[in-house]
Amino acid sequence: MNPLELAATRSRWAERNVGEKAFLFFGLILLALTLPPVPTLPIIVVVTLVVVYRCSGQWRLYFTLCLAPLSFLAIGIIPLMLTIGTSGIEFHGDGWQQAALVFARSTVATAIIMGFALCTPISELIAWSITIGMPTGLVYVIMMMYRMITILFSRARAMWEAQGMRLGRSRMSRWIFSSAGQAAGLFVLSINHSRRLAEGLELRAEPTAMLVVTPKRAINLRRVAGYLVLFTLIILVTLL
Repeated sequence: MNPLELAATRSRWAERNVGEKAFLFFGLILLALTLPPVPTLPIIVVVTLVVVYRCSGQWRLYFTLCLAPLSFLAIGIIPLMLTIGTSGIEFHGDGWQQAALVFARSTVATAIIMGFALCTPISELIAWSITIGMPTGLVYVIMMMYRMITILFSRARAMWEAQGMRLGRSRMSRWIFSSAGQAAGLFVLSINHSRRLAEGLELRAEPTAMLVVTPKRAINLRRVAGYLVLFTLIILVTLL
């Protein structure tokens, strides 16, 4: 079990209804993407941190999960600031403002999603996805992708520890060589595992093959009403 799964299982919100938690977190994402950035984004960041503290409080893991996608976000906003053409690199006049806005909204949305993942076990999320009518084939693919990522994560950690024991990072040249070897090995392993998972997916023709036993959790209407009040307050503060 990876650290995220373990944290979600031990979360104080693990036994809450998944739809109830999805209403809160995805509602915050909707507000972060649609309302003006100031003062919406700072308010939503504070609300998200309070929610993470109440449901888990594992700050090291949470901030690690939030920092991981920032490199992709930073690379993704580069085309908004400059264009590479036959005449060279051209910078857009107001591109940095648009890039900063996109980066800020994306960062806040990522932080909210990571909070949702930190308090929702994957087994209950899969069962809830089937309950709300998500196509079974899509649930199969999601489960296989999650399983593959978990396997590759454990293999990468084992390879990294083995390289360290063989002094593979004692010098910069060895570190580069070891990293290249690890990347090549993970690539081969990912191809083999994806082929095996695809074959297993094809053999599971029974629609209930991926169902897991999860307890039925009722929706707490008082908490849902409280979330609606929270959304209303954020909207009023932003507009007024």
